[in-house]
Amino acid sequence: MVRLTPRPAPFPLADLGAYERLVAAAFNQRRKTLANGLKGLLTAAQIAAVGIEPGIRAEQLSPAEFARLSDAWASLPAV
Repeated sequence: MVRLTPRPAPFPLADLGAYERLVAAAFNQRRKTLANGLKGLLTAAQIAAVGIEPGIRAEQLSPAEFARLSDAWASLPAV
């Protein structure tokens, strides 16, 4: 028998749902840059404002960098 116990993230995370949606959107289309993969969620300027290069691919980001992106996205006013 195996028991899986979730642990808290090793980085601050404001909204788990936003984090999950953003990561899924970033990896949804293969070989897309962040700016293209997150089109409709974040602009290239918003990605760069967090300190992440918009021209890199999703697999190059760490989980903590995705957390910074999702926190920025979650703090945007709803449209």
